[in-house]
Amino acid sequence: MIHQYKLGGYNIVLDVCSGSVMDVDDVAYDIISIFEKMPRDEVIAEITNKYADSADVTENGCWQWLDGKWPWEYMEV
Repeated sequence: MIHQYKLGGYNIVLDVCSGSVMDVDDVAYDIISIFEKMPRDEVIAEITNKYADSADVTENGCWQWLDGKWPWEYMEV
């Protein structure tokens, strides 16, 4: 079970099952809030539209985040 809230300028995410407490950026916070409510392609479309002015938020980056992979796992060796 995941809980999210904003406090003092921080985006706090609690993973109740593991006991983890995380401070995440705005993009991760928004993805976490919607990824169980809609298909992945819609999540990516919504996030890339919301953060269209940010060069750091890309469709490929969102797929990587949702796949749970680090950027170097997508690199060719």
